[in-house]
Amino acid sequence: MTPDLSVLKENKEVLLAEMAAWLHDMGKCAMR
Repeated sequence: MTPDLSVLKENKEVLLAEMAAWLHDMGKCAMR
C-alpha cells in the first residue's frame, strides 16, 4: 500500500466515526 492510500483510509475511518457520532447527536435532539 502506498502512504497516500493508507492516509486516505485512516481519514475515511475518522470521518465515518465523526459522522456516526453526529447522526447520533441529531437523533437525540430529534427525540426531545
